[in-house]
Amino acid sequence: MSNQQLLNDRSRMMKEQDADLDVLLGTVTRQKEIAGAIGVEAEEQIGLLNRIEQKTDRENTRLRNTNRRVDKLRAKSSTKALWVTICFLIIALVVVAFLAVYL
Repeated sequence: MSNQQLLNDRSRMMKEQDADLDVLLGTVTRQKEIAGAIGVEAEEQIGLLNRIEQKTDRENTRLRNTNRRVDKLRAKSSTKALWVTICFLIIALVVVAFLAVYL
């Protein structure tokens, strides 16, 4: 092989390598763009998840408060029913006692 042929071969190889590197650069550049887009999307999703978490926490608090109020109401209702029953029985006892004494 002559020097000229060697030089031509080396030049051709370098051009092929440059072309391959250009393709690789394009691929890496595109992957960088995709990674950036994924990062932006992930940040948006994190923001949405944070808002959902805040709303869920707020609703859980409201639900706990409502459950407490229902429990208090249930306890009061049971107590009221007992007092009504006791009063009714006392009135019935007084009526029976009155009837027993005067009849």
